[in-house]
Amino acid sequence: MIVNGKELLRPFFDSKKIPKNFVIADRSYYCPTEEILNNEIYPKYRNWLISLKLSKWSHKWDCDNFADAFKVFSNGYYKQNIESDAESIAIGTIHYFQDGNGHAINIIYLNKDNQIKLHFLEPQNGQTVNLSENKFENIFSIYI
Repeated sequence: MIVNGKELLRPFFDSKKIPKNFVIADRSYYCPTEEILNNEIYPKYRNWLISLKLSKWSHKWDCDNFADAFKVFSNGYYKQNIESDAESIAIGTIHYFQDGNGHAINIIYLNKDNQIKLHFLEPQNGQTVNLSENKFENIFSIYI
């Protein structure tokens, strides 16, 4: 499923909370399915990190590095492996406040039965993040 950049704002209209810094860099985006995310993109990303010896958290390689790396890897994977006319894949990074500290994870616009489903991913371990209303309200940056 391909969507235009403006479609990426739609899930945020329902909450009436669009983060202050919301960057949509391309005109069109390919929305992967959950199967592609879980069976192709994320496992290959983990293998890539392992090959670079970057699979473990450290103060020099922390949450924002994992989130940025997953976004970049996903774009490269999309270019090399997925047939689509969209300019980019609908995977980005988000930053939000958690217990007074900033945290970075990935936002993924999944294709679920030709509808957009927001998915939040902890790129350090591949787990789905269920953002509480408070954390969702504390998103201060999104870059897709």
